[in-house]
Amino acid sequence: MLRLDQPRRGHGGGNVYVGQLDGRLVALDQKTGKANWLIQAEPWQQGYTITAAPLYYDGMVIAAFAGGEKAVRGRVKAYDAKDGHLIWTFYTIPGPGEIGHDTWPKDNDAWKYGGATVWQTPAVDPELGLIYFTTGNPGPDFNGRIRPGDNLFSTSMVALDAKNGKYRWHFQQIHHDLWDYDGPNPVMLFDVKVGGRIRKAAAEANKDGWVYILDRTNGKPLIGIDEKPVPQEPRQFTSPTQPIPRGDAFVPHSIDIAPEGYTLVNQGRTFTPFWGEPIVLKPGPRGGANWAPSSYDPGTNLYYVCATDAATLFKGGEDDEKLLQEGQGYLGGAFGRRGERSGQRFRVRG
Repeated sequence: MLRLDQPRRGHGGGNVYVGQLDGRLVALDQKTGKANWLIQAEPWQQGYTITAAPLYYDGMVIAAFAGGEKAVRGRVKAYDAKDGHLIWTFYTIPGPGEIGHDTWPKDNDAWKYGGATVWQTPAVDPELGLIYFTTGNPGPDFNGRIRPGDNLFSTSMVALDAKNGKYRWHFQQIHHDLWDYDGPNPVMLFDVKVGGRIRKAAAEANKDGWVYILDRTNGKPLIGIDEKPVPQEPRQFTSPTQPIPRGDAFVPHSIDIAPEGYTLVNQGRTFTPFWGEPIVLKPGPRGGANWAPSSYDPGTNLYYVCATDAATLFKGGEDDEKLLQEGQGYLGGAFGRRGERSGQRFRVRG
C-alpha cells in the first residue's frame, strides 16, 4: 500500500535521496545515514510537496512536485547530486511566450495557480537522453469556468531533455479536465512490435480508464488515439472532443443502475459534464488507475494495471470563482465514491 505520509526515496552517487512532504530534499550517505546536504526545494506553506522518489540520473537528482489542489503551478527540478544546487527547472504550466501558454485565458492569471503537478517519479531513457512523466489535473479541479482552454500541460504525458530540462514533446490525455482525471500512474517504457517493426513505447494507465501508448521518440500514438465528440456544458467551457485510445478500456465507462437517490445523467458515462447539482459518473477521481504502478510483460505483450471500478458523485462549477493564493484549497467542487472492484489486464496489439 502506498502511504503519502511516508517520504519517497531515490538512490545513486553514494547517497540515498529523500523527498519529503514538507518540500525538502535530502541526500543521506548510503553507508552512514548522515545528511550530506539538505535543501528546502519548495515551500510547503505554499502547498508544494514531494510524493514520489527523486530520480537519480547522470549526476543529477530530479524531483517532481505535487500539490495540485493547493493553487500551485506545477514544476520538475534537477539538482546537482553532489551538493544540491539547482541545475534546471521545468514548469508544467507554460508562461507567457512559451509553447502552450495560449491554452490558458488571457484575461486572468489562472495559469499561475493552475496545478498540473507531478505525482510520480519520472522514467528515463538513457539512449534518447529523455525523461518522461505525466501531470495532474488543472486547478480548480471541478470548475472550468475560470480557466477556458485546453490548459496545457495538465493531464498530459511530457518528455524533457534530461540534461537541461528543455521541452521535447507532450501529449494531452484530457483536454480541459473537469473530473480530476490526472496521471499519477508511473510512465512505463518498453519496446514492442507494432506494424511489423520494433517501436520504442511510453505508456501510462490514466484515471479515465484507458492506457495511452505513445512513441517515446516523438509523442505520437503508437496505437490509434481518436479525437471524439463529448457532451457539452457551456458554463464549464468543456472541450468539444477528447482523445480516446482505440481498443479496450480497463474499467467500465457507464453505469447500469443508478445509486439510490440519484437519477443517471447520460447513463453516467465518462466525460459527462456537470454544473451545480451532483451527478454520478464512472470512473471517479481515484481512477481508473492511480498511484499503484503498472507493468508490462514483453513475452506475452500483456500490460497489467491495478484498476478500480468505482461510481463517483461529482459536484462543481459554483465554487472558486475567484483566483486564490498558493497554498489554499482549490477544488471548485466536491466528489464522493460509491463501490469498487479492482484488477484488470489487456493485450498490447500492433
